[in-house]
Amino acid sequence: MVTVTDTAAAQLKQILSSMTKEPEQKIRLSAGEDKKLGFVLDAEKDGDQVVEHEGEKVLLIDEAVGSELEGAVLDCKDNEGKPKFTLRRQRASA
Repeated sequence: MVTVTDTAAAQLKQILSSMTKEPEQKIRLSAGEDKKLGFVLDAEKDGDQVVEHEGEKVLLIDEAVGSELEGAVLDCKDNEGKPKFTLRRQRASA
């Protein structure tokens, strides 16, 4: 399971509201054929990890991507007025 910080979830909600008014469209963390991660608009599918912010679904992560990113944390920082999303893996405790 991927952990999404409150900051990242809030930013995703803001981006989603500016990109679409279609209620079934959410942001999906997706891996392309080149294995690079990115965001796309998509509808929820069976098996998705669903991230909510303030009661609204904002991010979808399918099982394949989620299993590859098990234990990772998605965060967002301000980068000169633009959001910059980061994904980092948590270190295992000894």
